[in-house]
Amino acid sequence: MEQKSQRQFIAEQFRNMKVGDVIQFPLSDYNPSTIRATPSSSLLKEMSEGWKWRTRANLPNKSIDVMRIS
Repeated sequence: MEQKSQRQFIAEQFRNMKVGDVIQFPLSDYNPSTIRATPSSSLLKEMSEGWKWRTRANLPNKSIDVMRIS
């Protein structure tokens, strides 16, 4: 069985989100640049259909928060 890459796993998490959902990616496990680049690099089909996400650094929780906004 083929193991999924971290980028594929992140993209899958983005795809499974509903509008208003928030996911936290721990800074200890994920590169913030990878999280921020995921929509433009791996989710072009979804973006062309109007899906949008917002990311922000949540330093008190040591995570990158991703919110699906549309």
